[in-house]
Amino acid sequence: MLRSFIPLLVLILTLTMGSTACETAPAPAPAEPPSTPQPLQQAPAPDPTPAVTPSIAITATPSPGASGDRMAARHILVAHEAAAHRPMHVHRSASAARAKAEDLEARLARGEDFAELAKAESDCTTSARGGFLGGFDRGTMEPAFEDAAFALAEGQTSGVVESPFGFHIILREPLMEIRVEQILVGFAGSQGDRTGRAREQALAIAQAARERLDGGEAFGSVAAELSDGAAGLRGGDLGWFTRGQFLPDWEDQAFALEPGATAGPFETGAGYHVIRRVD
Repeated sequence: MLRSFIPLLVLILTLTMGSTACETAPAPAPAEPPSTPQPLQQAPAPDPTPAVTPSIAITATPSPGASGDRMAARHILVAHEAAAHRPMHVHRSASAARAKAEDLEARLARGEDFAELAKAESDCTTSARGGFLGGFDRGTMEPAFEDAAFALAEGQTSGVVESPFGFHIILREPLMEIRVEQILVGFAGSQGDRTGRAREQALAIAQAARERLDGGEAFGSVAAELSDGAAGLRGGDLGWFTRGQFLPDWEDQAFALEPGATAGPFETGAGYHVIRRVD
């Protein structure tokens, strides 16, 4: 649930963001966004993608503040047999789920790391990202979760919060978002590739894209012509996102850019990328 959750990114970076805090769909590996957790009801916006490797979101997210207050958070979800969207492996009762959540709360109070505990214990698909939900606006999550989350100061952890999805513990994170455009060129063996092209051919296309950008062509037109994946249809616009939603190597490149600067081509498991930071 950080600028509007995905879900590996549209690195295929295709986060598929669903609509609830733990049912989220996009998440991060560079390719097209996968599915993200949805424990809270979030409107489709980027989520960091599915499960294990983040990808970049395929759905562009609204500009920060577009729908009011925004924040970023991690959470740990303990689901139960009567909870909405419970994972198939969960068969505990609501009372057992509450007891487990209270035990996790106590472990956090004793100093255990929130992200590591989320990876090991959370029933949300965001567990692979340490419970990271990304950025979201007020009014997009399940009310009980949202009220508790927005009441927190940055760095503060909530007590046990009940929602239709089970019991949550929430950590409010700093909201640091950037907006990026991308040209992605996949090749046989890269994540999500449907082209079957040779690696050398993919690199040549990515290099040609960069040369055209350096020559003054509009990013959107070059992306629409050369980029693979859904983002190409949007002129390469990936929307707003925060750290933790995409693959680390891709994020390092993106967050190192100044607004208006371009990087690439560089390679990840999704293919070759050329990116430009918009804001």
